[in-house]
Amino acid sequence: MRALTLGLIVALAACGNATSSTSTSAEPTGTTTATFDPADLVLYESAAYGFAIAHPVDWTVSEVTVENLIGFTAPSGGLLTPNFNVTINEVPTELVPIAYYEGEIERVSTSLENAEILEVADVNVDGVIGRGLTVITRQADMDIGISRIIVINEGRAYELSFFAEAADLQRLSSMVTAIFQSFQFI
Repeated sequence: MRALTLGLIVALAACGNATSSTSTSAEPTGTTTATFDPADLVLYESAAYGFAIAHPVDWTVSEVTVENLIGFTAPSGGLLTPNFNVTINEVPTELVPIAYYEGEIERVSTSLENAEILEVADVNVDGVIGRGLTVITRQADMDIGISRIIVINEGRAYELSFFAEAADLQRLSSMVTAIFQSFQFI
């Protein structure tokens, strides 16, 4: 669990200044991680969805336009191949961002069986305040770590979600940080 907590903190710090945070975990966060060279990333741009994000050069990109999802998958992994996606959803104009964020956090906690939300924090993503969370869930006899950031811009919710085996998330935290930090609206 320490790796998951660290993963969110590192990823959130990279996206900008945390304006406030609420931690649901008392785990220490002072563990060191391996470094990742941001030069190993290439930029993906979606003019249709209005964003750009970098990903490792050897990862596969999949566009699922029906679901408004862009997926990025590592070439191989253990039981769960590390991957992340950006999902874009329209947000009703009458829905304020905080209500959307809280609804998504509730959806995560109820839709993922055995989910434990370790941290929730407000984040700054390309100048827009969003919400980040770290989740651990046990699925198919495996602990899965999820670092997720949700930000609303111009009527769209951009949901960045990174998935890996919980044991791998700490090792991958500098890469997750570089990916999340690269996100920008275009």
